[in-house]
Amino acid sequence: MFDWSDLRHLIAVSRFGSTLAAAKALGVNQSTVHRRLGELENGIGLILVKRHPSGYRLSELGETLIDYVLAVETAVEALERQVQALKYDLKGVIRLTCPEPTVSRMAAIGLLDRFHERYPGLAVEFITSDRYLDIAKGEADVAFRSGEPADDSLVGRKICDSIWAIYASRSYVQQHGRPGSITELADHALIGFDGIMQNHRVAKWLPQAVPNDRSAFDI
Repeated sequence: MFDWSDLRHLIAVSRFGSTLAAAKALGVNQSTVHRRLGELENGIGLILVKRHPSGYRLSELGETLIDYVLAVETAVEALERQVQALKYDLKGVIRLTCPEPTVSRMAAIGLLDRFHERYPGLAVEFITSDRYLDIAKGEADVAFRSGEPADDSLVGRKICDSIWAIYASRSYVQQHGRPGSITELADHALIGFDGIMQNHRVAKWLPQAVPNDRSAFDI
């Protein structure tokens, strides 16, 4: 009846609302989108899209069929993932090191479920530690770390922003006041980092930003 690849153009138009935007998303020119949509409609024998002043929209018949078309897209993507898994035959254990709170956050957003769905032969073993394990020495395979990479032999990619802040109890602020700037931190008793956290970028930032700080405790 029709070329299955033409469904990609129908999906793109339904998502982006114009043939121009669909063409950009697919990496083709606008005339290609028009031609492939025409061939799809001719093959099916139905009008699937209509032009409006604001762009292209699915026709009533297109709206009726779009869920089936999207199901085809989902099935093709699942097939592609399975082909890749079979192609590389990825099996084994990946040792991932990260701070303990990161594990629950990854589980909460479904990241682990999506990973196992894509790579069913791989298992993730967590090594929770605030200490930076040495990947080059085989202590872990993958690491979630904050800050810029310090080892040129490693490959890194930014996945999010790591936000840090300085906190105080209400009773402390009532008694000693609230610092209005970073330099005013030198007038306050601070709890800093020690031990495995002494090389963390936050621990290194504090003495540079506040050279005369009077840390009361280290943790």
